[in-house]
Amino acid sequence: MKAYKVKICGRVQGVGFRATVRRHALKLGMKGYVRNLPDGCVEALLATDRLSDVESLLGKLKALRAAEIRDVKIDVIEMENVPEGFEVY
Repeated sequence: MKAYKVKICGRVQGVGFRATVRRHALKLGMKGYVRNLPDGCVEALLATDRLSDVESLLGKLKALRAAEIRDVKIDVIEMENVPEGFEVY
């Protein structure tokens, strides 16, 4: 399993975005968290076996009508402090 830190910027706060990330992440069997950042972006820590799961999740998020994703940054990080489930902060 690998951990991916994903920063998603655009109109992603105040539109139910974090709950949607959690719902799709759980369907894909991911562990991790999602939280709002002070700069208006959203950060997600996604632990999964495949990068294709992260890409699939991002595809679902880009299809949301209420949100508008302008920029996505994905970094592979160490598998430390990953929650057992999927948390929304």
